[in-house]
Amino acid sequence: MKKIVILFVTLLVCVAAMSSLISIYAYCEEENITTDETNVDLEEENGTYSSRSTIIEGGGEINGELWYGIKLDTEGKPIITYDIDYTDSHLLEYLKPGDVVFERNAGFDVVDFLGHIAMVIKVVQATPTQPGYVLMIESLPSVINNPYTGEPRELGVCYSIMTPTRFSEKRVSIMRVKDATDEQIQGAVNWAVLQLDRAWRFPVNKFIDNNDPDKAWYCSELVWAAYCLQDIDLVEYNILPVAPEDIYKSDEVATILDYRWEDDSGYYETTFDTTDTHHTFNCDGDTYTEEHDYVYESINNQTHSVSCFCGYTSTEAHDYETYNFCYEKCSDCGNVRQAKEHSYTYRYEEIDTISHYSYCECGKQRNDLHNFKLVGMMNVCENCNCRVNAEHVHSYTYTPRNDGKNHIKECSCGIFVMEQCLGEMSLGGQSLCSKCGQVVRSGIGILSDEDDDALPFNKEDDDYSE
Repeated sequence: MKKIVILFVTLLVCVAAMSSLISIYAYCEEENITTDETNVDLEEENGTYSSRSTIIEGGGEINGELWYGIKLDTEGKPIITYDIDYTDSHLLEYLKPGDVVFERNAGFDVVDFLGHIAMVIKVVQATPTQPGYVLMIESLPSVINNPYTGEPRELGVCYSIMTPTRFSEKRVSIMRVKDATDEQIQGAVNWAVLQLDRAWRFPVNKFIDNNDPDKAWYCSELVWAAYCLQDIDLVEYNILPVAPEDIYKSDEVATILDYRWEDDSGYYETTFDTTDTHHTFNCDGDTYTEEHDYVYESINNQTHSVSCFCGYTSTEAHDYETYNFCYEKCSDCGNVRQAKEHSYTYRYEEIDTISHYSYCECGKQRNDLHNFKLVGMMNVCENCNCRVNAEHVHSYTYTPRNDGKNHIKECSCGIFVMEQCLGEMSLGGQSLCSKCGQVVRSGIGILSDEDDDALPFNKEDDDYSE
C-alpha cells in the first residue's frame, strides 16, 4: 500500500513539474509576440502563427480563435474579433447554463488522460444583428500572452468560449446535471462567476472554503464545488482530488452532446430523436433508445412542466394527494396547494391581554382577540384562559331560603352572601321581604357583616345548605 501511495504522489509531482515546464515554454515562445486589435499573423520558422492561437496548446493556429481568458464589455458580451460559425453545430440549440463541459484533449500530452472540465454560464442565440455564442467559466494553469494587452499572465479562473472548432479539437462531451432544479443550476452558475480571477492550483485534494478570499481552484474542483454547494455532489465527497473523468462518469450527469474518435478519421456528433416517452441517441449509425429521465417544475397550482435532458418538454396537470390536513401535494413536482378552508379551533396561545394565536390543525395560525367572560372579579378568555382583572359593578338577584328569615344575595359575577330578610308590612297584615318577597317569619335570621360592594363568598368555592 505504501508503494502505491508513494507512486501516486511521485506521479502528481512529475505532472506538476511537466505542467510548469510546458507553461514556461509556452510563455517563452510568446514573449516576443506582438498583438493589435486585429488578428495579426506572424511568420515563424515552422509556419504561420497567431497570438490568439498560442493558448495553452502552445501550438499552431486554429481558425484564429481565442478561447481562454475572455473579457466582457460593459453589456456583458464577450470581446472577440472573429466570427463563430455555429451553422453546422448543435451547440446553441442544445446547450444551457449549468451544463458541464468535458474535454478529453486537455492540451498537455502528459496529462491528456486526466482531461479538463468547464461550465457553461450563458448561451446566446444568433439574431440578424447579434452573433450567437456559448460563454463558459473554467480554471486554467497556463501563462499566456494576454490578447488584450500583450502582457503575459496566468489565467486561473476565467471566462472562455466554446466554439465548434474547440468542440472538435478538444474531443468534447457536454453533460447536464440530471436532477438539478433551475434554482440549483442558477446558484451553481452564480457561485462559479464569483470565483472569477482566482488562481489555479495543483489538484492534490478537493475542499471548499468560502471564507478564504485566496482559495484557488483547479478545473474540475471548481465545477464540483459549484454544484456541491447546491446540495448536488457530482463525485463522492472525500479528500482525494476530483478528476475531470470522475465528473464525466458520474451518475449525476447525462451526456447530451458528444464527439467520439473513430480510427483517427474525425468526430461524430451525438443527436437525439424524441417521442413523448423515449429518446434515441444517434451517433454515426449507432442508436440506443431509453425512457426519458424526467425533471418536474411547478408552473402554477394547475400544471407543471416535464422535461428531459435530451430536450423533450411538455406540460401536465398536477397529480395531487392529501397532505397536512388542509393542503394537497403533487406527487411529481411537490407543488403544495390549499385544499380546504382553515379552522382556527385546534389550539390557542396567549400573546398578551388583548389577543391570542388561534391555530388550525394544519399548523396555520392567525391573531384573534380574546373571547372574555366575567368570572368573579376576573375576565377569563374562553379559548386560551387568559385572565385579566375586571372593573366590576355588582348586580344582584335574591333567592328565598324558604324559611322566611333569610335569602341568598348573588351577583352575576358569581359572588354571593346569605342575608336576613327585612320585612315590610303589606295589605293583609303580613310582613313581606322587600328584596326576595317571601313572608317574613318571626325570629332573627343570619345577618351579613359585609357591605354590598364587598361580598365574602364565592359560589363556586363554598357550599351552603338550605
